Amino acid sequence: MEFGNNKLLNINESEDNLTDISFVGSYSINKIDQLLSAQVDKLLKEIKKNVWGFDLMLCFFIAALNSYRSDRCLRPFPTLYMNEDGKNVNLLRNTCDSIPPLNTLLCEPNECSQEVNKLLIWLFLEKPHPILKRINFKDVPFPSKVSTAFKPHFIFEVCYHDKFESMWHKRQDGRDIIFAYHGTAVDNFYSILKVGLQQHFSIEKEVLFGNGIYLSNELSLSAHYAPFGQTWANSALGSKHSVIAVCEIINDVQKVKCKDAKNKRRSINEDSFGEIPEKYFVVTDSDMVRVKYLMIYKQKGFISVKSFIAKHLFLCLVLLYCIFIICIGIFSNSAAYIKFLRKFDIFFSFD
Repeated sequence: MEFGNNKLLNINESEDNLTDISFVGSYSINKIDQLLSAQVDKLLKEIKKNVWGFDLMLCFFIAALNSYRSDRCLRPFPTLYMNEDGKNVNLLRNTCDSIPPLNTLLCEPNECSQEVNKLLIWLFLEKPHPILKRINFKDVPFPSKVSTAFKPHFIFEVCYHDKFESMWHKRQDGRDIIFAYHGTAVDNFYSILKVGLQQHFSIEKEVLFGNGIYLSNELSLSAHYAPFGQTWANSALGSKHSVIAVCEIINDVQKVKCKDAKNKRRSINEDSFGEIPEKYFVVTDSDMVRVKYLMIYKQKGFISVKSFIAKHLFLCLVLLYCIFIICIGIFSNSAAYIKFLRKFDIFFSFD
């Protein structure tokens, strides 16, 4: 559903309509409120049908927003927060900080500000976007066996708009599909889902085998490139995630470089320092690859305790020092403590 091509309000600026300015202003405000209310109703219906998928998309959006590379990761940027001075990132962060958990939003929609509603409408309704649908582990055609150690907490299928689905099948043109993993930082997935994997975003450590999108049919290899990152604090999926994509690759001999027994030249990519090894794929045309499934790993609880200690180290040291002083005061003149030490000494005395 697109709102960009049609204005929210079509006002005929004739002399008759301008005779009573207060009436026109009142009419405009009422009309805008009605249209916004209708859009909010549609938004809530869509969220209710797919809470998990909308939650995950918000995780990706906020991870991109809070990234130190936000200028690159947050594409497209919300037009609501752009003006003649550029992107108002701080205002956007303030709005995102006030987004409640989606279950709360569904139960108490009137508690959300207009800014939050407008942002969510832009993010989820304004332009066709992939729908993230939670599915079962067994429904995914993994490129290789997934061991228990690498089993994800959640699996999502990326369902594309009919228009993009049709374009993909047209490009495939009867060729085989290869499934492979792609690991990257969680803050990259917002732009990946919006504009696709792009070969010109190859980072320096990946140019060993030439420019392109790097994938593998070995999960452990891709996992090295998918570190845990902070996402959305109010997510029902957790607030820190690692994500590995399961991608579809159109098996094009010229644009998909890999080890091929039938075509040895296929393992040589332009500007590569050597042959592409087994289990690797380098796709030199972004039209030949797309994300189809997402493997979501959430941070475990004990890691969260470590994160808390790292974040509040000074406070933890002060508390530890206070406990140490109290213990000294209790036991220094305690007869029971002295008796305990004597017993302890007996156990470890061998004279």
